[in-house]
Amino acid sequence: MESRLRDLGATIVRIALPYGAPKVEIAQRAEQGFYSLIVMGTQGRGSVGALLLGSVSYHTVHHATVPALLVPPAR
Repeated sequence: MESRLRDLGATIVRIALPYGAPKVEIAQRAEQGFYSLIVMGTQGRGSVGALLLGSVSYHTVHHATVPALLVPPAR
């Protein structure tokens, strides 16, 4: 992923694999680190599925202090 992001023009790429509750860890790392963008995949359940099951991406978009880019699954 790092090489692909560099090919797209990213100058500094940091990939983090934290342990813990994903929605909490992602938001905390965004606040503590020097990140300008969070990129994460989604499972494509939509808002109803997220409402019923909870959604890490939903929480990240609404609680992170930096922009988040959500990438849906390939169709």
